[in-house]
Amino acid sequence: MSRKLNISIKGDQEFIVKLKKFTWSDIYGDRKTEYRSEDGKLLLLISLTLDGEHLLPLGSMSQQYINDDGVYLSKSEILPADAEGKPVDLVESMFSTGVKLSEFDTISLDDYFYYEIESSYILDTEDDISNLYSTSEELLKKNKLLTFQYVYYPTAYPLTGILLPFDNKILVMVGEPSELVYIGPNTDLTEIYEAMDEEEAEEFAFEEAW
Repeated sequence: MSRKLNISIKGDQEFIVKLKKFTWSDIYGDRKTEYRSEDGKLLLLISLTLDGEHLLPLGSMSQQYINDDGVYLSKSEILPADAEGKPVDLVESMFSTGVKLSEFDTISLDDYFYYEIESSYILDTEDDISNLYSTSEELLKKNKLLTFQYVYYPTAYPLTGILLPFDNKILVMVGEPSELVYIGPNTDLTEIYEAMDEEEAEEFAFEEAW
């Protein structure tokens, strides 16, 4: 069940909304590729461990957290820390604090296209949000979009919620700005490649566990 969220605009008008999630498949439908044997039987893709002795069906792998002693830790027991190991303060969930929209909290339409969108929602409500829609629409005419701090669960790394007015509905796109790298004719690519290699090295390689 969707959680209820209090949203206010200009410090006075308040709405109670739900975030109804949608994906591109809801709009365009799904495309599924199947592989079958010569006699028509459905073939399933599974993983093989590095030693070649274990077959891992789809859905049998997951990542878990363990401490230095190899003891399992739940995610709630893990606290974020900075590079020096000092605890980082968590930002409260927006469902506890509510969302206060301001015409000063905006991004340009051009900046929006540099965001990596992780999820998308429609504001679902029985309240009259015509004022919010008209405000968003007027800002869009000025190439601006309303934003707010998106915090579903308490976290040290909140995302950005971006409001898009469309067809009398308000879409909420959630993501964060991507890091741009400008490459020119005289750019030294060595550091860029080294940074990419470091990121790949940090990714979990399941085969190394076997």
